[in-house]
Amino acid sequence: VFLHAFVVPHGRPDASPLRHEVVIISRQVVQPNRRVHKEYLLGAPPAGADSRREEEAAEAAIGAHPVASLPKVVEVGFVAEPRPLNRTGLRQQGLDRYVQGKQIRLPLAVNTLVSPRDEYAPLVKGGKPLSLELRLRSLGLGYWTMIQQFVMAFDDAEKTMGLNQYDADSFKQMIGGSSPWKIILVYSIAFLHLAFEYLAFASDISFWRAKTSFEGLSSSSVTLQACSNVIMFFYVQEQ
Repeated sequence: VFLHAFVVPHGRPDASPLRHEVVIISRQVVQPNRRVHKEYLLGAPPAGADSRREEEAAEAAIGAHPVASLPKVVEVGFVAEPRPLNRTGLRQQGLDRYVQGKQIRLPLAVNTLVSPRDEYAPLVKGGKPLSLELRLRSLGLGYWTMIQQFVMAFDDAEKTMGLNQYDADSFKQMIGGSSPWKIILVYSIAFLHLAFEYLAFASDISFWRAKTSFEGLSSSSVTLQACSNVIMFFYVQEQ
């Protein structure tokens, strides 16, 4: 399924489009409710589950194979830049296809990675009615270029390094679905968390190196803490 977004002058719907962009929006997805067959332990479905019987029957006919699915939300907007642009600089950045003579025609920004894959609606016969929400979101040229570079980098990592598609989409959503300030804030908090974890770990090592006896320490507390750490290690390894 393709989405064709185009812009025409206000009040002139029959005029030639000023901008247009064609993007594929359907993807092959296995929805969470079709991955594992669900059985009710009490024999009967809970209240409110009857409305999903027809939908589940239609999906059960397909099985757990990936099917073409549509996202719930797609963002469409303009790539705007109020500052003067240099044609030579655009060509050096690989944006020469948008330079048309003496004019620079920036494209439309279409973001299909707003909804995670778990929320994609399958295109199946007899399934629930599909709905697609379009949101207007304009981006600056610099931020749009950065998003394109990251998307191409994750696509290459997915092909060459075998990066999981779901994880790659999560990174793309984090970069393309948020504002730059949110990304900076999230990574700043993550860096501070890592720094404090390092300081705490270094303090523990210094404490045990300086300790010459276990006087004043409870042996049971130390044993329980060691067992807790071992359990946490195996849990993280399993995940």
